[in-house]
Amino acid sequence: MNQWKYLLGLLLLFLLACNRAGEHEALFRQVESVMNKRPDSAMVLLETIQNPERLPERDWAYWALLTTQAKDKLYIRHTSDSVINRVVDYFDGFSFFRYRHEKALAYYYKGRVNNDLGHLEEALKAYHKAYDNAKWTDDYKLTYLIESNVGKIYLRQDMYHLALSAYKNADKAVRQANDSTSMAYTSAYLGRVYGKQENWEQANAHYKQSIKISEQIGNDKILHLGIQELMAIYTAQDSLDVALDLVSYLDEIEMRMGRSRNQSTNLTIGDIYRKKQETDSAYFYLSQAISSNNIYTRLGAYQGLYYLFMNDQPHRAIQFNTLYEACRDSIEAMGTSSDSFQIHEARNAEKRKWERRLGFLLIATTSLGLVYLFYCYCKNKRKSKNKFEEYKQTSQSEKQQMFKYFNEMSAQMNDQLLKFESRCERIGKEKENIEMQKEESDKRILDLEGRLKSYEKKRSQIERGEFIVLELRKELKALPDKEDRTSVLAFVDATSHDFVTRLKYNFPELKRADIEYSAFVRLNFDLRALSIILGIDVRSVSRRKQHVKTCIKPELLNGMDVDVFLRIF
Repeated sequence: MNQWKYLLGLLLLFLLACNRAGEHEALFRQVESVMNKRPDSAMVLLETIQNPERLPERDWAYWALLTTQAKDKLYIRHTSDSVINRVVDYFDGFSFFRYRHEKALAYYYKGRVNNDLGHLEEALKAYHKAYDNAKWTDDYKLTYLIESNVGKIYLRQDMYHLALSAYKNADKAVRQANDSTSMAYTSAYLGRVYGKQENWEQANAHYKQSIKISEQIGNDKILHLGIQELMAIYTAQDSLDVALDLVSYLDEIEMRMGRSRNQSTNLTIGDIYRKKQETDSAYFYLSQAISSNNIYTRLGAYQGLYYLFMNDQPHRAIQFNTLYEACRDSIEAMGTSSDSFQIHEARNAEKRKWERRLGFLLIATTSLGLVYLFYCYCKNKRKSKNKFEEYKQTSQSEKQQMFKYFNEMSAQMNDQLLKFESRCERIGKEKENIEMQKEESDKRILDLEGRLKSYEKKRSQIERGEFIVLELRKELKALPDKEDRTSVLAFVDATSHDFVTRLKYNFPELKRADIEYSAFVRLNFDLRALSIILGIDVRSVSRRKQHVKTCIKPELLNGMDVDVFLRIF
């Protein structure tokens, strides 16, 4: 009853807050405010939207992302990736600097969906994409969730060093977020990895830290996890009586939680009795564990039963070993450690690629700095020239005074006059040399000014082209103005490694219209968008595409679509 009152109150607040123009945004804000604590209420609010497929594309993307998030938090198993793939494609359509948080969320839930579908390779790729976007945001809780899921995949595939690295990243994120609940989880996850590596000291320390935090915040769910897995660590160390002593504490926690003992606990208890060579008790608990829905729990139970009957009842041991191998095959079908390592290496290669690009950017920035220094040098030189003119005028005045003086004293100072005339000849020669140097400097200055004007014009074109492209991504419209299209070509050439220049050089048969078509394809505009932008019908766009194809050698295309070729050229 209280739940329905709470839900009705939320709906009333929503109706009061929204208006006709922004009702979906108001609803989405309301959903986000209750998502973490009341995902069931969030789902009910989302279901109030009738015919979501008729929503504008942006509203549909937010609705689909929030719906997937609510289902995941309600532990509803995902059965299809079509919706989340469409959400990812929508947000990926924007520039690198926009919707980073939404991209991170979309890729994270793409990973969650593929994880439920058993596509671990695709899930790992999605988690890496999510992390690449999340690191530019301050959502540390999301970073923790991403890295925790990455660590879980690596751990299940026995890639312990990668799992440890992922869980350490998750632990760093939750400490930045100051989230005690998540700290308890990451401590348990780190203990799990150290246990797999047989680093018992670190495993015990992290599990005890997880238990301590769980007891402090009163979270029985994490406390149960820490106690249960600490039992497994004691069992692996052959501290069997210490492990059994924890069973009563585990039962007390389960009683408080109002649930029966789970199968992973039965697996641990059965393994303890197996090591104590109490066959009946071991078989009782291990046979219950094989009914678990978790394939990894069943795998451990089959292995324990195999060891239990290996010496006394080999025929039963063979049966359980066959079931164990079947589980192993199912797990390998979801993705092997080799696949995950290749994904990890591919991600590192992509990271190195971005570092090289940053290096190129640094070189470009340095070059611009040198150009600016050269400009300052020329400016100072111009000032020196003005000073020289002043000096020249002063020298002329002094020269006149000296000539007047020598004319007056010519009778008495013939010898000095000859010396003075010789000096004047030298000054005349120096003057000619200086004037020649001045002419050369003027030519260099004019040439530099011309280059600067050309650079400014080019930069203006690129900025204009960028503005036009951003406007087109917001709202498609025709571009009849030739100067606007030229600006777009300049922008594509500048941002796509001289794409237009390379296109003209490699395929000189391409006409102006073909170049424009290729540039807009490079910008990921589809056929319909090109029809609107170029102001021609779809058939004309298709003919233009065909003409571009005829200008490109078939061996270069290698069977691929011409649009795909243009995007990677």
